Amino acid sequence: MLIIFLAIAAAGVAAGAASSSGATQLSCLSITHQGSGLQITTNGLVHISGTQYYVACPEGSNPVTSSTSVSCLTIAPQEHNFSYPDAAPYLWYYLVAPGHAITIPGAVANATEIIPPPDVTIQVSC
Repeated sequence: MLIIFLAIAAAGVAAGAASSSGATQLSCLSITHQGSGLQITTNGLVHISGTQYYVACPEGSNPVTSSTSVSCLTIAPQEHNFSYPDAAPYLWYYLVAPGHAITIPGAVANATEIIPPPDVTIQVSC
């Protein structure tokens, strides 16, 4: 029985998501169910481009390169490269919830970047 439990735990880590206390942890994102929706808490930099939201995690966060789905939300990592030589690539975690609203309570209208003070809360209505 212990071997089965360890195999399941290892599969969760290999997939890039860990779940504890009802929260799913993905790099610098913590996702919890909030009523019929989801709440994402992050200490990363949140970027908004039109209706597209993505998070750039701080240096030292555990990088996750595979997509993860929680309820109506998919978090899709995309690797980007700096234009100067020898720079390490970095990941943007795109928040995708087709047909569902993604909002940042308290964010200024038309904001394009939300800097965490120390955390940002993002809500997804599922």
